[in-house]
Amino acid sequence: MSAFTTPFTEYLHTNYVPTSIDRAQIRQLLVEPEAALAKIDDDIRRLQALVDEIRQQKASLDETIHEHYLLLTPFRRLPDDILTEIFCWTLPDMHNALMSSSEPPLLLGRVCSRWRSLAYHTPRLWSTLHVPLPVPPSHNGLTYWMPSEAFQQLSVDFEGKFRRHCQAVVDWLNRSGSRPLSLSINPRDSVSHTHQQYFRPYLEILLAFSDRWHKLEISIPSTECSSLIASIPASSVPKLRYLHLKFSRRSAHENVWARSGILKTPTLRVLYLSGFPFRLSGLEMNWSQVTHLILSDNSNAIARQKRVSLEEAYRIFSLCKNLQHVTLDIIDTPDAVSPTDPLDLPYLESLAIIDGAHCIATLIECFNVPSLRIISYHTNFWPSTARRSPLILLLLRTNNRVEVLTTDLQFFMVSDIIECMELVPSLRCLVNVRSKLGVSREQARSRSYLPFIVKLMKGILDILLPNSYRECLCPRLEIIRLKDSLILSDQDAANFIQTRLEASKELGIARLTEVSITFTREPLIDIEAHLQPYIQEGLKLHVAFPAARKVTVSNFNPLNGLVKRDSTSEPLLPWL
Repeated sequence: MSAFTTPFTEYLHTNYVPTSIDRAQIRQLLVEPEAALAKIDDDIRRLQALVDEIRQQKASLDETIHEHYLLLTPFRRLPDDILTEIFCWTLPDMHNALMSSSEPPLLLGRVCSRWRSLAYHTPRLWSTLHVPLPVPPSHNGLTYWMPSEAFQQLSVDFEGKFRRHCQAVVDWLNRSGSRPLSLSINPRDSVSHTHQQYFRPYLEILLAFSDRWHKLEISIPSTECSSLIASIPASSVPKLRYLHLKFSRRSAHENVWARSGILKTPTLRVLYLSGFPFRLSGLEMNWSQVTHLILSDNSNAIARQKRVSLEEAYRIFSLCKNLQHVTLDIIDTPDAVSPTDPLDLPYLESLAIIDGAHCIATLIECFNVPSLRIISYHTNFWPSTARRSPLILLLLRTNNRVEVLTTDLQFFMVSDIIECMELVPSLRCLVNVRSKLGVSREQARSRSYLPFIVKLMKGILDILLPNSYRECLCPRLEIIRLKDSLILSDQDAANFIQTRLEASKELGIARLTEVSITFTREPLIDIEAHLQPYIQEGLKLHVAFPAARKVTVSNFNPLNGLVKRDSTSEPLLPWL
């Protein structure tokens, strides 16, 4: 409906062409409506300004009211001691704290002045630290075309950041007061000698606090650093309890560890050696005090002759009567002497073995391990009917009490797997993972193409399903982790999980609570959708794919050198 009428109203929305007289009359008729329209626009602007002012007043009132309600939140009434305890629970438990403003404890200081003051005056928050080594700029693919002046300025900026970073480490450790320290510093083995020069200043900073070292994880990139660490006297590390030494494959290390003072500290309980280039039998230390002994990553060609022989493994077990956990990579030697005397290890709860010795069965038959509950076993040998799996012999020594078993199921005869499953009626957790120190990548790849392995993983899972007599192996099994599930199809995995869960209702066996599968290819079905009813009932299902490798660029990333840990890989070695 038109707001007003004129003699020309009937011509609206038509093809009428006004004459010159009509056009003049139309302009005269629109003078008064245009003035009214201008007045309406003024009224709208005035009212809109009034609405905006009222909305601003409303927002201001809302903000003030909300801020006052914040004063009433219960968290503000928490006393400092409880708030401090909460702060301490925010620290990571599988690695040391990071120098990152987005991670505790630095993150806690960004909330408010009270939190910052409380956090910075709580030594416990600063008693754990991972020292990230920065990667300096270099003429790599990113800076190759950079002008020399620009690259020089980049280097100058880096040196300034480096000095400030060192000071930040000192400030961090000073805040820890007199608390025992948990520290880690891991220069990458692949960086050049030029990059390694930045390692020494950080190491000197940590050495100034050696009297409070409680846990130390350190990578030794050079002979110089090796000699420096080995020469630390036991009196300088009176609180050291956990020592993890990682030796570079690229550097030759002098045998300065035979009489190393740091290994003689009377408080040392956990000894973790990665790539250790010397024989353990040559070390002068109190072996009886060691409760956790881990020897790993000794498979490189240079150190192969230094790996643990069958005879030396027997000697280590004989010396370490109080062992609770041990990881060994055992190999054959030409003059190996088979041990015969029994080995009583009453406290051994966790054992991880890399089987590289044909006669390892003679060592296992000496074991008396009444407390053994956790076993990790991998082998360097192809399955064969001529060699009974040593894992079977080991399980026979445990009185059917093993609760966690980690191995590579795809490197066993099916008959051996069945016998192993029969010997672990108390098994709660089964992990299938490829050994890092076992067969080579080429061997594993070649095995995956053998005809008899095509349905091997499916056959292994079928062993754990009820038979025709309604009997089921491993009736207490609750957790299954298949980290290397070669040739396993998505449908077979889903069918196994569903059948096992239904059997728990019908036969009264333990219910699967967690299933984790890492496929080596893209899935063909949606397993989560297929098992959604069981997930709603509490099943934790994790389906993953191999992550693409990332290239780290030059930076001060707080994650540099951090070793990611699986909470199940070291069940007896909590980080804190």
